[in-house]
Amino acid sequence: MSGLRVVAGNGRDELGTAREELRRYQRMFERGSIGQLSMNIPGMRICAVNRAFCTMTGYTRKELLGGDSDRLFRHGGPWDFLPTDRLLRGEIDSYAIEREIPRKGGRLVPALTTVSARRCPNGNVEQLTILTQELTSQRVAEDAQRESEMILSAAIASSAVSVSTFDRDLHFTFLAGGAMARAGRHVTDFLGRDIRELTTDSLTLAALTNALAGVESSTRTEYGGRTYSTVHAPLREAGGEITGAISVSSDITAEVAASAVLAHNRALLDTVLTAVPMLAASFDVDGRILDAADRLFEGGILRSRMGQRLDTGGAHVLAATLIDRAISGEEINTTIEHEGSFYQVLCTPNRTSDGEPLGALAVVTDVTEVHLSAADALFRARHDELTGLPIRSALVEHLDTVLGPLRQSCTLLLLDLDDLQVVNDSLGHEVGDTVLLEVARELTAAFPSLMVARHAGDEFAIVVPGSASETQAHDLVARISSVLTPVIRLDGHPLTITASIGVAFAQPGALTATLFRNADSALYQAKHAGRGQTRIYDADSRQRLQQRLRTEAALHAALVAGTLHVAYQPIVSLIDRRILGAEALLRWHDPVRGPISPVEFVPIAEATGLIVPIGEWVMNRACEDAAPLHRDHNLHVSVNVSARQLESGDFSAWLDGILAATGLPATALTVEVTESAVLHDLTTVRTAFEGIRSHGVRIAIDDFGTGFSSLARLQRLPVDIIKLDREFVREIGERPGAHTMATAIFELSKAIGASIVAEGVETEAQAATLRDIGYESAQGFLFARPMPLTQLHELLGAEHSPEPSG
Repeated sequence: MSGLRVVAGNGRDELGTAREELRRYQRMFERGSIGQLSMNIPGMRICAVNRAFCTMTGYTRKELLGGDSDRLFRHGGPWDFLPTDRLLRGEIDSYAIEREIPRKGGRLVPALTTVSARRCPNGNVEQLTILTQELTSQRVAEDAQRESEMILSAAIASSAVSVSTFDRDLHFTFLAGGAMARAGRHVTDFLGRDIRELTTDSLTLAALTNALAGVESSTRTEYGGRTYSTVHAPLREAGGEITGAISVSSDITAEVAASAVLAHNRALLDTVLTAVPMLAASFDVDGRILDAADRLFEGGILRSRMGQRLDTGGAHVLAATLIDRAISGEEINTTIEHEGSFYQVLCTPNRTSDGEPLGALAVVTDVTEVHLSAADALFRARHDELTGLPIRSALVEHLDTVLGPLRQSCTLLLLDLDDLQVVNDSLGHEVGDTVLLEVARELTAAFPSLMVARHAGDEFAIVVPGSASETQAHDLVARISSVLTPVIRLDGHPLTITASIGVAFAQPGALTATLFRNADSALYQAKHAGRGQTRIYDADSRQRLQQRLRTEAALHAALVAGTLHVAYQPIVSLIDRRILGAEALLRWHDPVRGPISPVEFVPIAEATGLIVPIGEWVMNRACEDAAPLHRDHNLHVSVNVSARQLESGDFSAWLDGILAATGLPATALTVEVTESAVLHDLTTVRTAFEGIRSHGVRIAIDDFGTGFSSLARLQRLPVDIIKLDREFVREIGERPGAHTMATAIFELSKAIGASIVAEGVETEAQAATLRDIGYESAQGFLFARPMPLTQLHELLGAEHSPEPSG
């Protein structure tokens, strides 16, 4: 009998696999980018069609299904009987043919159609599968290419240039140009012939051989009493493979004659340039290059631009602008940067003896070494030697620019490291310097786009340009606190660093000295308020900050006094509404302010580190409360854990101690970590997860979908449960994107072998939609609000009590 059960089990597995493969094929068929349809044999009736085919033809799926295929595939010519007959007889497996398919409305669409057969076990064809790829874009591209070739040939033929192309055996494949016609030759004299049959010029043959090897070169030849300059270069395919060579010849007889007159002067100039590397060039009144000598740039950047402007083709626009200014009469002496080097550019007008403009002269020299040396000296004068940060003088200059010429608002934060003198006195100045260096690195990394400076010995400054609100200032302070706690480890132990922070705002046109005075005043108040305090120089903002600080103090007092409490929200089955578990939720009722939302106090607890002791208290309370719930009702409990808790000590060992003390089995506990915490530090989180998992505790990713997690990231983590964020649930019946995302996250959970719970379900419609997608568990106001432990016991008791008879 056991053998029969195994066989049955395997059969069910195989059936499930087959069904999954069928579903996967159906998804691929429907989402494919190539048009697909299937036809039953005999009858040639369309039995399946995908969305891409409907888009291509303009027909709806309803209009096509069950229809005769003749109206699609016989249009414009006979049906391909011969290959179809061979396909049906089993002589071939498939065939492809180009045809024109009518769109709805009558327009014909060129397409490549591939037909293949699906056969029964007896070999007979029962269905034809047709893949159809539209060729409209390809045909348009081919027409455009032919037109471009015609235009190119006509343009070359009307110019003084000849263009020749060769295959890899140096046979002519293309020839056009006015220079060839003036030489009395015709295209038919060359095409298909080996160039070695027509010339024995060794320089030309060597240049073409080098072009086939990928080397571009130029030659000068005499023919019929005229002089030609030819550039030989490789011809390449799109992938870079060399398929032949191209030669572009220009008649330079006139230029050669003119250059002979200037040969003596050019030789002298070349001698000067050899001794002093530079670039010298002359330009006509339109900015075109007349002559150039270049011993500065490898290959000579002006060589291919003779007779052209520097900005031809969009290159060297700045240089062309300088030349134009010189032509108009301006003397130019400036330094520009190009590809990491610096060059001094001298441009002067060139005029006749009567003052008429002829153009301009330009000389360029490399001053990179001098420039970098000066820049390095300036950097050292403006930056701190230890940290590399700008010093106070550079900070003042930056603020003067922001408030003055730029006319921007800005926020200045001054940070004073608490008790750094104690570190220097107890651990030595080397450790103090290490702290300063690490703080500088962390602040620079946290605020890469802002000015971060070392204001004084243990003070740092951060400048935020633009208008900033008090809330944004608090966010900056919270980020600074998270960066500093801790910044270094000594002998494996973290050294906790805090900072007192003063914040001041300034409007455009304000004085830098006033801004510094306000920030210093705020910093003074912060330091006298205690370690890690922040003050803002603004009466109204300071009042709100005091409220935040009072909330922090009250939260700490509530933890000490034991006035925090835990509420529980049931997690239910979407199938039968049975309670499966409950999530423990922290609640706070302040004696003065009344109930305070977790949205307000949890971020404060996170920023100040209070979340660690509060989280310990919640975990203890939840495990104590859950022990009898699990024993009597087989209920499991979920507890939220912050990233700071995971990073503080050996979390898994501490958790194991709580389970042992409360008697709650590890399998009855689920630790929930938000997706944002997972993204914060993947390595630390994975280590903590593996330790938790080793004790049998389950792990859930909470608020999933609000971050940027990927399947690859989740596969690297031991995750048991994914909790769909309530935002997707809220919009699941209103916005298609939310439904799509909920479906995708459900499929993602299956892919990594995790179960899934939907959060925030408030309506029956939402529950029905989630159940249709495949969700089995959920929580939300539709089923129950967070409740005290006693109420949860009553609810479970009512659920398990027998229904009255009759």
